[in-house]
Amino acid sequence: MKETIIRRLTYGTNVTFAVILAFVLVILINALAAKYPRRYDSIQNQDLYKLSEKTLNVLKELQEPVEFYVFGNPQNSELYPKVKRLIDQYCNASSKVTCLLADDYILRDPGKVQKIRTQFNVTDWDTVVVKVGEESKELKESDLGEFKFEHNYYDYGQKKKLVLFKAEQALTSAILELQNPEQKNVFFTVNHGERSINSKEDRNYSAIKDYLERDRVNCLPLELFRISDMTETNCDLLVVAGPTREFLEEETEVLKRYLMQGGRALILLDPNSDCESIPKLLRSCNINVGDDVTVDPSTRIAGTGWFDLVIPEYASHEITKNLESLSIFYMARSVSEINHENPDYIVTPFLETTVDGWGETKYHGTSYHYDPNADVSGPVCIGAAVENRRTNLRLVVIGDADFADNFYAERPLANRDIFLNACNWAMQREYLVSIGPKTIQEIRSLKLNRKQISLIRTLVIVLVPALALSLGLVVYVRRRQ
Repeated sequence: MKETIIRRLTYGTNVTFAVILAFVLVILINALAAKYPRRYDSIQNQDLYKLSEKTLNVLKELQEPVEFYVFGNPQNSELYPKVKRLIDQYCNASSKVTCLLADDYILRDPGKVQKIRTQFNVTDWDTVVVKVGEESKELKESDLGEFKFEHNYYDYGQKKKLVLFKAEQALTSAILELQNPEQKNVFFTVNHGERSINSKEDRNYSAIKDYLERDRVNCLPLELFRISDMTETNCDLLVVAGPTREFLEEETEVLKRYLMQGGRALILLDPNSDCESIPKLLRSCNINVGDDVTVDPSTRIAGTGWFDLVIPEYASHEITKNLESLSIFYMARSVSEINHENPDYIVTPFLETTVDGWGETKYHGTSYHYDPNADVSGPVCIGAAVENRRTNLRLVVIGDADFADNFYAERPLANRDIFLNACNWAMQREYLVSIGPKTIQEIRSLKLNRKQISLIRTLVIVLVPALALSLGLVVYVRRRQ
């Protein structure tokens, strides 16, 4: 009897201790989850709700509270639940961020919703109002995502489908715009065949202009022959985007003084150009731009030509440190350091081919082979950053201007990010790295043939129950023995 009581007490104590331990573990796990929240979208090949480095840096630097007012119908919107989950990440990342969801009050307090809608003059659903201090900005559906319309075979109408999720880009840009009233001025040189920032044609830069303006940047054309010195322009960054004609001597002198006095510039040079003054000017900054076209057979994508250069990985630099997607360049020329021992102009490559790439000097043919006596051996640099810490010069040189045009800028590549990051690095805004839109991946249905369906039916209906019955029978026999 005594042994039975002791045994029961022992079992009871063990069970009680196990239950208490389980409760403690659950509490600890929930406490850790609340303090270090992590989410992962198993359906997507990229996490739609993971905040970028740019957003996290912006949230760290917040000086004023940020309020999000989200207006949407969770029953009829594909965009709304995604925006809601993303904003939860903003709130988790900073205690200064709060969110009010209008649908939470539609039934309980519709008057409050109407009051807020009237306050911010909101007329449409799937709208987010971002408020920083006393300033606010409204983001509409088109700012938060891109849609395509498909034929609906049920009612013969149009079905709207979300294809690109741009909410993080829009929300973070709105915060920057509202907390930084001062804008930067980026000037693009004109009159030498450069890419236009106003034309929507594929080879021009209107898309890049739109992305820069979201980060509080004024994009303006600059006619160099009208000024005698860059100090007249209040320029924060000068962009020379693919000139095809020569600069006047007076214009080149203006550029030279600007660079020598510690200017900030982004220079993009295509091969086979009649503009020789800019490559000559860059030599004074310890940069040589080659008369060649870079090829790399080891990274070529099927169906592309010899001069479609793919860069899948990047050298270590502020411009490229957070890039994960590959980038594509068309007819890119080599960019190299002239003197490694130059103490003033420090050159750092950030775009390079593999060791199998080379700079082809005879690029007017149809097939190409590496010639050690004439060509540039790999790895070949096509993009480099130059810094002079004595004068505060920051210069980025890339041997291609096509990579950031309208054709490439809206594609799911790293091309646009490279351009925007280069601009931000040159303007000493390293905490700003661009945020690309995230592609919505469809949930693929599982298609099975008749054999596979029959096999699954047999497995689920016959084999699994039979296995359970067999195990039960074995246990019963063993206990009876």
